Amino acid sequence: MNKLIICLSLMGLSLNASAATYVALGDSITSGTNAAPGVFGNDYSWAVGSKLERTFARALGNRIDKIHALAIPGATAPVLLAQSLIAEQLHPSFVTIEIGGNDFAWGLGHQVVPYVRQVVERLSAADPKPRIFLATIPDLEQIYQLGQGKLRCQITHWIAPLFLKASLEKRQAISQAIRDANNEIIALGEDFANVTIVTVVGEGQLTPDDVSEVDCIHPSVKGQQRIADAFIRALEH
Repeated sequence: MNKLIICLSLMGLSLNASAATYVALGDSITSGTNAAPGVFGNDYSWAVGSKLERTFARALGNRIDKIHALAIPGATAPVLLAQSLIAEQLHPSFVTIEIGGNDFAWGLGHQVVPYVRQVVERLSAADPKPRIFLATIPDLEQIYQLGQGKLRCQITHWIAPLFLKASLEKRQAISQAIRDANNEIIALGEDFANVTIVTVVGEGQLTPDDVSEVDCIHPSVKGQQRIADAFIRALEH
């Protein structure tokens, strides 16, 4: 854990907190991985991307004067905890959290809610408390189904991790486990007044165009924009 914190700290990130700071925590969905061919970095991140028309950071406007993007591809719930330990040092006013897809894809879904709760508790112990915008866990089965009509997706699904190689029955069981975990995630919004739940990548929320043509697992540019808009609506509500 300490090595990971050091690694994250070396990613060009200053740990000097400013008067109003936004911190984006999470995995490859938040970092904007594979949203478009040939894109590296977070240019199309729903949170901080420079090439999206609307992002959460841009919607915050002059309410913040510093942004820290700590989300990294492949992050699981324990990595989220490491990210949050850095975030604590930054004394953020706004935090977004999106995590869980990798955990469930690799059969580790049971660890998501306990870690997320721990992260929320730690961040909420600050005075003043930050506004935390917490995303629900992506519905992997929906993403899988949306990509079924694309040849490239069929190839990607064949080489992808545990979830995408699983039988229909197993995938449906994982999908149900995600829905159950999301009910617990939603309950955190009731337990903590500073937490707003944002439903993303849920049933009926995405179209095939919202799924990446690069790997058929991540959101496309359109998908990233859709997620950004969901967070922006939560901010402005």
